[in-house]
Amino acid sequence: MPLFDTATRKDRFRTRNKIVKEVALPALQGQGFIQAPYPSWFGIYPGNRLYIYELCRLKGPDLLQLVEIFVHYGDRYIQIFVNVVRLQPAPATVEALNVSDPLHFGMPPISWSKMRLRLDGQKGPPILRIFDREHKLGSSWTSAGFERRAKRLSQLIEQDMLGIDGFFDRWHELHEPQEVHWTMKWEERRP
Repeated sequence: MPLFDTATRKDRFRTRNKIVKEVALPALQGQGFIQAPYPSWFGIYPGNRLYIYELCRLKGPDLLQLVEIFVHYGDRYIQIFVNVVRLQPAPATVEALNVSDPLHFGMPPISWSKMRLRLDGQKGPPILRIFDREHKLGSSWTSAGFERRAKRLSQLIEQDMLGIDGFFDRWHELHEPQEVHWTMKWEERRP
């Protein structure tokens, strides 16, 4: 094991994606989240050096909780977003959404209420946020330091994914769920 950190950008990218696959996804699936049943990205986004994971769960008869995870090649962060939509008509199961158009869940005004974990929805003055932990794989001087930072990030991601309901509670304090008529075909409306 070399003394100085020799991890390349590609190694850091793979490490962040490995943390998502081995820690975040199993923790979310243990809480009832499944891969989005409508056509969506789950895994690598071809040509853009990007991994996208879209998960959802049905909460109550008509509330759909969405979690989107992005791992970019050129970014040191694991970006995790939460959002909630109210489905009209209420589906019997979340699998019934497989006929829905994915644009219903990702286009404005629905996307305007997305909340990024550990960044949006913070209480208190912004100056105090410098002490908050982030979903970031920071730089290090040694290989042992890199492994230590990866382990810390893995523990933070696991902690946040197991406590995802707290982030949804905070989302509900800040936003109201938008209605989505998921059985309709998507039509672009122009003024």
